[in-house]
Amino acid sequence: MLGFMPKLLAISAFYRNNEPQGIGITITHEVGNLDQVFRLLKDSYDAMWEESEADDETDTLTADLFAQLQAIGQSKPCSDPRKMLLVIGNVYLLERVGALITDEFNGMQFLYDRT
Repeated sequence: MLGFMPKLLAISAFYRNNEPQGIGITITHEVGNLDQVFRLLKDSYDAMWEESEADDETDTLTADLFAQLQAIGQSKPCSDPRKMLLVIGNVYLLERVGALITDEFNGMQFLYDRT
């Protein structure tokens, strides 16, 4: 299959999903092209991390991202699309830099159509 690219069908983000204040959200193609949405989030969050590294403020950024997740978890349900994207971006970056350890209750999940 030359040039085959699987289509991203859903993006899920989990933060302490086993606790009452935990978060588990999923966005689907209804929000738009998920490949583009995630690429924009990823690029923005990666740039934010690089800037925090340059300014020696990674600890502050990490604490802020966790605080945002905790605040969103306390104000459930999370149905505001902007907050949902914030959760995805925060979980993505915290997981990428090793501040959030991936397990069955924390981390990112991507669902692709490989047909």
